[in-house]
Amino acid sequence: MPPRVLLIGLPGTGKSSVGRRVAERLGVEFADSDSMIEVRAGRSIPRIFAEDGEPAFRQLEASVVADALTKFSGVLALGGGAVLTESTKQAIAASGIPVVLLHTQLATLANRVGTGAGRPLLADDPGHRLAELAAVREPVYRPGGPGRRHGATKHGPGRRAHRPLARRSRRGERSPGQ
Repeated sequence: MPPRVLLIGLPGTGKSSVGRRVAERLGVEFADSDSMIEVRAGRSIPRIFAEDGEPAFRQLEASVVADALTKFSGVLALGGGAVLTESTKQAIAASGIPVVLLHTQLATLANRVGTGAGRPLLADDPGHRLAELAAVREPVYRPGGPGRRHGATKHGPGRRAHRPLARRSRRGERSPGQ
């Protein structure tokens, strides 16, 4: 059985925090693709980036996400750049699994990620790098990107974003305009 819902968004949007709450409300497991990658590789993501580079990381990520789309039946948070890989975009779109974009203001994201420790793409200047990532990723995240969208939320982690997502996912609903 495929995941109930996929969460996407920039680093620091709260994919893991919201995902855990949605999974709890649905009574299913939660997984984060970054954690799945680390388990498969036997190394941390910063180490994978340092030793193998981003292209090798993206290839591993695409493989892990493809497996999760068919073998994991809970709520899955994808790494922020997962949807940039063409094979991952296509797999998500073909799966029909609802995709939820979490969105938060850049200033809030910068506060949440702090120094960017443990986040290789944010290592040098997190605030500036977040703005660059947003410019590249937002067009992919928005309508016309991979999969169906239930809509974006500006709720931060720990707030009420998980409630409507869990209700929609339980009922298999789509947002207006979907």
